[in-house]
Amino acid sequence: MDEQATRGRTELKSTMMDTLLGTSAVLNGVAIPARSLGEALSRHCLSVVIHSDYANSEFPVLPAYLRGSGIPILLGDRYILVCTKHQLQGVDLERVSMFAEGGERLISSGGVRSFVEPDPDSDYRDIAAFDFTEPCRDIPELRRWFFRLSELPPEISAEANMIGLAFGFPTKEQSINSEERKIVFSRRQMVFNLDHQQGSDRAMFTVRLHEMLPIDPDGVSGGPAFVVQMVDGGPKVYLAGMVTRAGRKSLYIMKIEIVLGFLRSVFPSSPGS
Repeated sequence: MDEQATRGRTELKSTMMDTLLGTSAVLNGVAIPARSLGEALSRHCLSVVIHSDYANSEFPVLPAYLRGSGIPILLGDRYILVCTKHQLQGVDLERVSMFAEGGERLISSGGVRSFVEPDPDSDYRDIAAFDFTEPCRDIPELRRWFFRLSELPPEISAEANMIGLAFGFPTKEQSINSEERKIVFSRRQMVFNLDHQQGSDRAMFTVRLHEMLPIDPDGVSGGPAFVVQMVDGGPKVYLAGMVTRAGRKSLYIMKIEIVLGFLRSVFPSSPGS
């Protein structure tokens, strides 16, 4: 995990972020320096790792392969990894994992794994959730990756949002350090604005990237999208949704209230949620 890097090709320069947001933005009640915002948010995007055997591994020295991106969410007292369902086609769901600090050890999920059937008219059912509560209780170092979902953005609109930041793990940018027997994760940051013209699917919104992606966006699905809005006279950061599809110029994002509704339906006993 310590080798995960946020790619800077599409990130706003720190001076631009400072100019846009002032000195800081509030995230879950904590003021984050504007120039550090991308780094602070990036840790809430994890690579979805599938435990494998060496014969089937895409990495010859590690028993694992990758299936895109996921959002680690703390909801009440549950630690949940959320991703899109289409990332997991053909996968033994018992093998969905995350890496512990350092990247040498795979941690499997425990408890509930919940899915719903797809809807041909909407992506809103393209969602999966894995409960990592028990591993996080046993391994406290895992908890720092999980985003505490405590409030939703007041609205999602081109007028309300100052700027947006999305994160993901493009497949073509992941590699391996053979000497240290580690996957070297490369997390890409994408800066976006909302499109003024939104589609008819109320569960989704679309965004335009500030810079066209120079690589195939495969692997970005499942990653988080954050928005910054002016609230009570200052910039405030919200988790706005999960990337479900990506192009080189745009992202298609499931709204966070849809994700939250799904999580509440399958984890109904989460206190404080």
